[in-house]
Amino acid sequence: MSEVVFDCNGDDVLAIQVKEHFLQTGVINEPFQCAFCLIPVTPKAVRGDEFRVGPHFQIGDSDHSPDCPYGSLGEKRHNTKKSSSTRIYGTEVFLPGRLVPHRAPSTTVPGGATGVTDALGLASRIKIHGDLLSIENRSTTTLVATAVEAWLIARRLYYGEARDKRVREDHKFVSDKLRNHPLSLFGRELNYNSAFHKFVSEWKGAAIHYGKAAVERIGTADYILRSVDTIKNSDTAFDGFVRLQTSAMASNLMTKKLVESLDTHNAAGTTVQWFGYGAMVQNGPGTSWTFDIVESPLIYLKGE
Repeated sequence: MSEVVFDCNGDDVLAIQVKEHFLQTGVINEPFQCAFCLIPVTPKAVRGDEFRVGPHFQIGDSDHSPDCPYGSLGEKRHNTKKSSSTRIYGTEVFLPGRLVPHRAPSTTVPGGATGVTDALGLASRIKIHGDLLSIENRSTTTLVATAVEAWLIARRLYYGEARDKRVREDHKFVSDKLRNHPLSLFGRELNYNSAFHKFVSEWKGAAIHYGKAAVERIGTADYILRSVDTIKNSDTAFDGFVRLQTSAMASNLMTKKLVESLDTHNAAGTTVQWFGYGAMVQNGPGTSWTFDIVESPLIYLKGE
């Protein structure tokens, strides 16, 4: 197994980047090679919307060179044997530790190298691309969706553990467990408990907010997600909305699917479960709480 590869363009990419590129564009830049010893590898768990299994690459008939970071000797030296997944109540879960901006790849055309027998080339490639081997880099994501799905899976597993162990205060049990998993949001150090906020109250600082909302069309291209959730211990609806500036978003498959989903819910009058990154603001006393999203990777919709 490996997680750092060259794609067909000679760019160094992480397995999670391959999955996220597919979600955004529908394209897989195959074939792939190990970024160090250059053997062919096959992508796994990179297609589709399932996030439970961490994306990775599988070797074929050829094994990694022993000195490759994924080889028998190199994996100890570079600590690559340590999985970027986390075990939660007996289940391996990919919990990204950082939400970051898109990383431009480092282009290295591997043509001319002689693969596993090219010791000098192998050492050079480790020097150039070795920083990607760290757990910190291997567990990054550029999509809110990846972090959200990890959070949902972790919550479900921890609530299952609380039920099996007959924990009386299950909410506290789950919150305490989630606090043990760091999650940095564009450099703000939080955890899998503090990084998520239900959009029914004021919140200071950027976070991944979530809630249920009705979809409203604005003009010819933009949308509003208007909260239908009620304030805690009240029947009063929370006065808040998220403005999605889809007209300013990159023109790709992810944005296209987002707009299609918004149009469907708007036409049917149905609500949507949403998750979005941003910082809440209030334009004045007594006015709505809101924030804008102008990048499709920062919004994630789950249909009702």
